[in-house]
Amino acid sequence: MRDGLIAISMLVVLAVLHLLSLAPPDPRPSDLPAELFSADRAAADIERIAAQPRVVGSSANRETRAYLQTRLAELGAEVDDSGPTERIRVVSDGQLIVGTTLENVIGRFHASAPADGADNGAVLVMAHYDTIAMSRGASDNAMGIAVAFEAMRALTQSPLERDVILLFTDAEEEGLQGARAFFDDHPWAGDVAFAINIDSRGNTGPVRMVQTSEQNASLIALYARSVDGPHANAAIDLFGSSSPDITDLGVPLGLGIPSMNFAALGGIFDYHAATDTPANLSNASVQDMGNQLLGVLEEASRVSDFGAAGRSSFFDVFGVFLVHYPGALDWAAVLIGWALLIAGSYWSASSGSMTWKAFLGAVPAQIFILIIACLAAFGMATAMGANQDMTDPFAGREYLSNWHWFAIPIVLVVLAVCILPMTFFPEMRRSWWVSGLLLVGLAATALQTVSSGSAYFLAIPFAAGAAALAVIARKADVSATPSLPILLCAALIAGFILVPVIVSYHALIGVIFAPVTAILIVLLIWVIQPVGNTSMARQRWFPASLMAAAAIIGVPLVLLTGHSQRHPKAIDILFVQDGDQGYWASRYPEPDKWSRLMLGDNPQALDFSVKPYGPKTALYGSEARMALDEPVEVSLQQQKSDTGLSSERVIRLSITPREEGLRVWFKLDGLPNDTRAQLDGAELDIALKENALFLDYRAVPLSGLDLTLQMPSTAGPPALRLDLTSAKSGLPGLARETIPDLPPDMMPIADRFDSWATIWKSGFDLTESAEGGSEP
Repeated sequence: MRDGLIAISMLVVLAVLHLLSLAPPDPRPSDLPAELFSADRAAADIERIAAQPRVVGSSANRETRAYLQTRLAELGAEVDDSGPTERIRVVSDGQLIVGTTLENVIGRFHASAPADGADNGAVLVMAHYDTIAMSRGASDNAMGIAVAFEAMRALTQSPLERDVILLFTDAEEEGLQGARAFFDDHPWAGDVAFAINIDSRGNTGPVRMVQTSEQNASLIALYARSVDGPHANAAIDLFGSSSPDITDLGVPLGLGIPSMNFAALGGIFDYHAATDTPANLSNASVQDMGNQLLGVLEEASRVSDFGAAGRSSFFDVFGVFLVHYPGALDWAAVLIGWALLIAGSYWSASSGSMTWKAFLGAVPAQIFILIIACLAAFGMATAMGANQDMTDPFAGREYLSNWHWFAIPIVLVVLAVCILPMTFFPEMRRSWWVSGLLLVGLAATALQTVSSGSAYFLAIPFAAGAAALAVIARKADVSATPSLPILLCAALIAGFILVPVIVSYHALIGVIFAPVTAILIVLLIWVIQPVGNTSMARQRWFPASLMAAAAIIGVPLVLLTGHSQRHPKAIDILFVQDGDQGYWASRYPEPDKWSRLMLGDNPQALDFSVKPYGPKTALYGSEARMALDEPVEVSLQQQKSDTGLSSERVIRLSITPREEGLRVWFKLDGLPNDTRAQLDGAELDIALKENALFLDYRAVPLSGLDLTLQMPSTAGPPALRLDLTSAKSGLPGLARETIPDLPPDMMPIADRFDSWATIWKSGFDLTESAEGGSEP
């Protein structure tokens, strides 16, 4: 019992030290010397950019774009004026057309004094300026833009040694479309030698370097030289590499361009929320991001080859410095671990400390314990309401306000599950240890094989635990108590490596993925398992005490966690006009007190969905006492075309919005499956099934959409049916005086475009009234 408490106390101390190291630097004042970064100076840009949501295609998006172009010109950049870009692609096996009209903001700062040995490539700094609906996006991503401005202002106090391009992308929230447009079409894209992306999924805490290229040796060395207070490790980079398309950085990474991603991850409640405002943004995080970006930009001017071959393994030591070395060296730790594990196992069996039969039984038992620990962690998170956020962004968001505290009872439950078997089978203590190390070794070997340089957090603890086993097993005395100092050395090494990884993954993916945290904790326990082995009678209190502590902490957390003015409840409501009838609607059949003012006490299930295709969205609501004008005009023209060899029917469908910022979905029924299509003159590779074509277009331009359909001529014109949905963020302007103000502990939901929105649904039978043209 004493040994176990000592080991766990040591791990707690390591965790506390790591958490203390996560405090970002104090924000610097605006009167700082010009060549240094100041968060106070960046604050003015954040306030201006994050004044309102900037949904692609909206007036706020356009106004922000003009401001960014002005700021680039003020800083001395060559401002690109190539104008808007239309991005069109066909998905869902050729049945769905997805389109967006966007406009990136791009500025280039030209080098005046190239450094000796530097190539001619430019450094690209990326940050998106669009937001999701109903979120002002202070951290996501006004902070990134303001940091780029302030860093360039400081950098240009001296002559630039390498070109720097600032790319502020549009439509990042719509599938990285702005970044794709730049790298597909812009002439400056070919000049990029190194790409840096700035984006965040939180508004506080340290800024982490969360993702690099596959061949990252040069980049990691650059980061280590240039950043004071680094926060990065290869384990988090592994997560980023497995999900490359969650930020704009995925585009240059996919093209093989050396790249690096920076993000703040704290304050997850405000991510994609109406509370992502400048007032809730940490100036210390802004300072941290600026310090890191400026340091990397200064060092980048002296690098001749960003993509030098080689992959590094790396991790920071309490945010003081970065340890980095060739990733292949982790093989040395793995092989040493296996050699020591084999020796320790042999000596344990020879001395009678372990039987092979008990060992073979312990291996599947440990796997079963791992599964039970994952299920226990998931069940604990679900009982506390945490997993609701993954499946339901409305109902479970309040737990995010206590994001970190919720991890404590989960950790305690997992520890109890791991220790519990030893209370019933203390005579197998050596078998438990050896089998656990075996599984850690297998995991380290597999990960190092798949991703060399990413397995340090398994390889080093594996080698440390195996070394402790070999030293202790070499003692022939079966009754000898395992040497606590040796075990604590192994625990210190394992905890030093794994505890920051556990904390980092919690910051990145949180309690909603509690099984991942459970796996990492179990791996740590497998390495240091013997420290909890004492007499059976005394040890039984240990897991029971951990379970009790989890309940004592968890129950009050659940009872005390709720919504407040700082952490408001997200409200789901929308106005839907179906034909001539308007409805107040929600996805929830039991409205809150505020929503009842529009929905009534007993909203009825509505017999239509938001989109005209796909799974039906269950809506509940009541009729509204107002109707809105249609926001789009639809026109149709048909004609026959005779080439001499065959004849075709050509249909031209035009959709013209009356206001900007509209999103349009449609389903067009009745088309022959061999129909060919063009959208705004671009040939589309469609492949219809069941005579239907679908479209999802975000930010329809005021000039409208022109869809041309060509099909073999038949005996008569096709009987076409168009089901059209138009949507705009925000509730209808005509009703603002009748909509009561939200209470301070409520906020609009900002997780999806078609909530807290105005939606129009229309249906047209497109029949030919006369050869040559028709109007629906």
